[in-house]
Formats: sequence, structure tokens, C-alpha cells
Amino acid sequence: MARMLKSSQSRVAKIEAGDASVSLDVRVHSLIALGATRRDLAQEIAGRA
Repeated sequence: MARMLKSSQSRVAKIEAGDASVSLDVRVHSLIALGATRRDLAQEIAGRA
């Protein structure tokens, strides 16, 4: 997955764990790269607002 997201494995582990140090921008970019729907994106944004 790290390769798919063009990120490090440690960053992916932080994303998966919901680490607060991961920015919303990185989380949204990751969701888009993984094929998330607009609903998925809206839920992620609403959860972090």
C-alpha cells in the first residue's frame, strides 16, 4: 500500500492507526489514491472537522 500511495510504510501505519499527526490533506490524498467515493471523502472530512 505504501508504494501505491507513494509514501513510507511508517506513514501508512500512522494513517491506518488514525494518528492525529497525519494531516487531513494526506488522508484525503490517500483515500483518493485508493479509489474512495465522494461519500467516503465527505465522511473523512466531517470526522476531522
